[in-house]
Amino acid sequence: MNVIFEGARPPIGARGWLIRILGIAFGMSIITGGAVGLGLYAAFSEDIPSFRGLADYQPPVVSRIHGQAGELIGELYRERRELLAYEQIPPLLIEAFLASEDAHFFEHDGIDYAGIARAAFANLRAGRVVQGGSTITQQVAKSLLISEEGYEEGSAKKISRKVKEAILARRLERQLDKQDILTLYLNQIFLGNQAYGVQSAAQAYFRKNVDELNLAEMALLAGLPQAPSRYSPFRHPQVARERRRYVLRRMVDEGFISEAQLEEAEATPIIVHRAPNPIREVTPYFTEHVRRLLSERFSDEELLTQGFRITTTVDVERYRWAERSVYDKLRLVDKRQGYRGPLLRLETAEARSNFTARYTEELRARGMERAIPLGALVVGVVERIDRDAQHVRLAMGPTAPSSRWQPCAGPGTSTL
Repeated sequence: MNVIFEGARPPIGARGWLIRILGIAFGMSIITGGAVGLGLYAAFSEDIPSFRGLADYQPPVVSRIHGQAGELIGELYRERRELLAYEQIPPLLIEAFLASEDAHFFEHDGIDYAGIARAAFANLRAGRVVQGGSTITQQVAKSLLISEEGYEEGSAKKISRKVKEAILARRLERQLDKQDILTLYLNQIFLGNQAYGVQSAAQAYFRKNVDELNLAEMALLAGLPQAPSRYSPFRHPQVARERRRYVLRRMVDEGFISEAQLEEAEATPIIVHRAPNPIREVTPYFTEHVRRLLSERFSDEELLTQGFRITTTVDVERYRWAERSVYDKLRLVDKRQGYRGPLLRLETAEARSNFTARYTEELRARGMERAIPLGALVVGVVERIDRDAQHVRLAMGPTAPSSRWQPCAGPGTSTL
């Protein structure tokens, strides 16, 4: 006789035990997966830059060397960048970048999953990369990692790198508002031609400030972030024109401009320039001498990233006049003696490399002596360092003219 006690549980069958075991295994896998995920998150997050606000954004900026009258005679930098506040950037330029790079910027939380799918479909249909899937926030994250870790490591195509970008993108979205992220982006992004940020790019390509750009120039800049080399107006002008038209069309599609504005921008001629190099163009030997003196007092990291303003007492006009005087006299001497043919032919890369390695320092030293016959050279005294203002003043002092040259009398005549 079977006795059944009231309130007792019925026996568990084989199927019930299987369900229990599977449930326990599933729960354990969730716990284990969560623990592993948290561990990986902690590991990847350990060396990621942290931002609580724009005050934490301190990117490398240019240190500039100025002459007596304030002329720019040299730049020292790791990344050529000039910072702008959000209010200083024209709204139309912001819209050009939004249309080109991330039209749904104000709708996503840092990662646009639908945008990734759209980009993959568009690229598959075109048979080449025509559209990127990264949001502006992800591009900021990538750029910050490159600045933090160097280009090779920061831009490596690794899963770990993509995970770091995603973590940093989400962190930026949580800690900053959209306007701040746009400010970071438009100051941080590399746009080719040695330019980081829109102000530096406007100066490098067009010799203008951002508030002086026309629509065609804005569209050209907005087309560069995906591939500055591929869309370079110097290397690939036709591709750059097509990319500019793509940006203008996207601006029409997003309602930022009209068809009439597109056509007007298309018809606007654009003149682009190579990035300026004031060290070579103004007072090259003098500026190099100043750089060497500074390197004795400051590390390369400080000089190339801290944005010092360095004031010297060089008279740029007299320097140029003295340089012209030397070159004119040398040509006159050469003309009197007659043409004697080349002293040396450097027809191979190896020959040029050997010559450069052997004679560069000697040529610089001699050029320095002969190019500045003004009776005054940098004595290398740092007169004042104001860290807050990032200002360094180099004191100048008179020195006895070298026996190898005599000081010039004035802009009218010179004596060697």
